[in-house]
Amino acid sequence: MSDHRGQAERRGSWTLVAAWGGLIALLLINLPAFLCMGLDSDASSYDLVARRVALGGVHYRDLLDANLPGIVWLHMVFRSLLGWRSEALRMADFTIVALSAWLLVTWLPRSSLAWRRVALAGGLLAFYLSTSEWVHCQRDVWMLLPALSALRLRARQTDRLAIQATTFWALAGWALVEGMAWAAAFWIKPFVAVPAATAWLIAAKQTCGTTGAKRRVAVDLVALLAGGLLVGTAGITWLFTTGAWPTFVEVMFVWNREYFAFNVLGSEPWIPLLSLVLRLFPWVLVHLAAVPLAVDAIWWKNRRAPSAFPLLAGFYLAWLSQAILLQHLYDYVHVPPILLGVAVLAVSGCVREAPRTSSLLARLRAYPAVSAFMLFCLLWSYPALLAQRAAAWVQCVTEGSTPAVRDRVTVLRRLNWTNLDLVTKFLRDQGVRDREVTSFSLPTVALYGDLDLAPSTRYIFLQDHLDIFAKRRSLILAALANSRQKFLVCDLGRYNMQRVRESLDDKSGPQGRQVAFRAGDYVVFRLGGAEMPAWLDQHFTLSTE
Repeated sequence: MSDHRGQAERRGSWTLVAAWGGLIALLLINLPAFLCMGLDSDASSYDLVARRVALGGVHYRDLLDANLPGIVWLHMVFRSLLGWRSEALRMADFTIVALSAWLLVTWLPRSSLAWRRVALAGGLLAFYLSTSEWVHCQRDVWMLLPALSALRLRARQTDRLAIQATTFWALAGWALVEGMAWAAAFWIKPFVAVPAATAWLIAAKQTCGTTGAKRRVAVDLVALLAGGLLVGTAGITWLFTTGAWPTFVEVMFVWNREYFAFNVLGSEPWIPLLSLVLRLFPWVLVHLAAVPLAVDAIWWKNRRAPSAFPLLAGFYLAWLSQAILLQHLYDYVHVPPILLGVAVLAVSGCVREAPRTSSLLARLRAYPAVSAFMLFCLLWSYPALLAQRAAAWVQCVTEGSTPAVRDRVTVLRRLNWTNLDLVTKFLRDQGVRDREVTSFSLPTVALYGDLDLAPSTRYIFLQDHLDIFAKRRSLILAALANSRQKFLVCDLGRYNMQRVRESLDDKSGPQGRQVAFRAGDYVVFRLGGAEMPAWLDQHFTLSTE
């Protein structure tokens, strides 16, 4: 018996060493390339707004931002502490994801073997490090950390609610802190309200039936809302004191109606859906197993399994539901549900006292099935990626995030950093100043940060804003006509740029004479603000309403 136990302990030790070795190797190979990848246009726009607000500008009034201000506040904090290099922001992004992975690992039962904890952390990080720049430094990923913190507090609060001897102040105090955590996530993105409400309802349901449960649940709810109102009031106070409140209200309740109604899928919605699945394949398949296991964990009667698992299961289902039903088919929206799905699968595989159910769910719940799925994902997505990053490893470590390195380690290839750097150098040589440059296309918005310039108008994503906010095109055109714009930068690879491209083929025409510089698909027009309405009318079909 002792020999058998000793062999098991030695196998466990070697397995743990192997798990740690795999995690360390994963980070050593991937992290330099991850840090050297460029910032996507969304992250660049948050940086731009944060920089302008830090210099005394007014959020929403000076630059149009269709989002709640939480992400800009975080950028202001991180940039003030870490500086303005892209590697610094990406390191903050990785830290946030690593902390979220750690919180997900804590949902494994205490009886779980140590190597399983390391393996789960490695799997979560392996998935995130394999995603494209479009996913990184995004609101959905960043709000996952405060939301998971609140969910962990909710799990502990559920235990307090079930104990009759729990004091009023213990219930109210921890509920207040939890409400503040949920509100912090809400300021980043409001869709977190769906999983937050779901977690509370599951906790309240679990508490029903105990003596005095209604009073404790009422105290819990009131204190939870009070914590949320406290953080909400602090944010509103900031908006008032900085002068951003009137424009904030207008953007949230007027402009955003058009944004949410805008059809981003086009006439063939299956194409964006298929593209999303292919970019996140095979990790997205986790939902096929995680969803039935999560439903089973919530609805199973006579449960003896740990009460925390239904909370995680409900949180996952609610997050996945809001991502599918309430948001657009963007990669970064669907990365947090995959992270949660992997955790649900792993936790379910470790729960010993699992519900009696069909043999299919039992097989899905078995930890070997979880390990097999993770191995399949790694073997499918990582060989080519590791080859790319290993080849660029020395250059990443020695040079940092240069345009050449960014082009070498990119995953999505939506932007050519080398050519964009040539455009930056050209504009810098022209001595451009604030509000003299307009980035027409979304990918080229990084120019503002590279040149440290304020845009010519408040419309950061000009082409997209013209499309989305159709009823306000007259305002946008008037702002362009009255701007100090001297140069317009376009990405010919963007949508609806065919007429612009065709006009450039005629070198003797007016468009050919207006071209000041070109690097690949990036074209710089020498174009004044007053000329913009006519230029747009010539190349695009824009109907003002």
